[in-house]
Amino acid sequence: MNIVCAASVLGGSEAFSTLGRVLVLPEEDIRQEHVRNADVLVTRSKAQINEELLHNTAVRFVGCAVAGQDHIDIPYLDQAGIAWSTAPGCNANSVAEYVISAILIEAERLCLNLDRCTLGVVGVGHIGTRVAVLAEALGMTVLLNDPPRQALEAGRGIDFLELDDVLPMSDFITLHVPYTRTGPCPTHHLINGRFLEACSPESVLINMARGEIMDSDAILLALGHGALHKAVLDVWENEPAIRYDLLDFIDIATPHVAGYSQQGRLNGTYQVYEECCRFFELDPIWDPESIQNEVQLPECHIDATGRTSQEVLTELIKLASPLLQDDERLRAGASPEPDIMAAHFRACRRSYPERHEFNRYRITLEGASQSLVDVASALGFVICG
Repeated sequence: MNIVCAASVLGGSEAFSTLGRVLVLPEEDIRQEHVRNADVLVTRSKAQINEELLHNTAVRFVGCAVAGQDHIDIPYLDQAGIAWSTAPGCNANSVAEYVISAILIEAERLCLNLDRCTLGVVGVGHIGTRVAVLAEALGMTVLLNDPPRQALEAGRGIDFLELDDVLPMSDFITLHVPYTRTGPCPTHHLINGRFLEACSPESVLINMARGEIMDSDAILLALGHGALHKAVLDVWENEPAIRYDLLDFIDIATPHVAGYSQQGRLNGTYQVYEECCRFFELDPIWDPESIQNEVQLPECHIDATGRTSQEVLTELIKLASPLLQDDERLRAGASPEPDIMAAHFRACRRSYPERHEFNRYRITLEGASQSLVDVASALGFVICG
């Protein structure tokens, strides 16, 4: 079996070499000539999976080791009889931890007590659900908005609210919706002037979903005129050539890496590997734990004596989450020249340092209350002693 695998697929070569011969290429360099005689193509989200790439090739299975599908021409694949798979939910915990990190850091900057704050979650799928659980562990009040899910789960006891009710009541607003331009609930430019007018002027907006769900001009106007207090963006319109003028107004800006934890990326690889094995009726023999176990993180000690739980939790997430360092890296090479900005954005993603989820960290909390230990454990940290 001949397999073409993007270099950005963590563990991809190790996994798919158990099935055949693997050619590893930078994802942005994959062209039709590379896959002409391939049985399998494995990528993440930067390759456009469409007729232009796959027409007159031998490809029978395409695996995209990411949760999203907006880079895939699904009708073409179905019409051409090419099996395909994505990895829904693979990085849900990674993104959720990034959101919680942003909330704790912004709360520290704004001197907010999170147990008196409300979080509005727009889009309550794999990621939004996980964010809601973690936010509730912090003592936040959580409001949910998801019209498609509300329609599917009517009568099941989940309290969904209308968007116009969620926005004005939320101190923090986080979005976890897919990018769609059609259908009953299109999300293209969901964050527009009307959306932002409905927000409290003291609110913090967090977007770690898709850049195209927001109107950059509307965000810029709202931040510039005080209609929105702060914004945290990991995704941007027109990536990788993101807008330099918008960057200056964003409180925390990162280069689309919220889902880039080692565990999230390996989850994605394993999900498409399993689907590929199922399609070709082969036994999956690759174990992603072989890669995860290569790194043993040292045990960390934090003195919680005389400190609030929120102060200690903020220190914890700064220890584990590189959110502020990611912000510094993106700003360090930013340029008003679109080509330079795009090249720098790509470089930030390509050279992203290894990041681990909270459950890989073993923590000793000296002088901590049981309630603090419980919350840290609920966030995912392994508390020792």
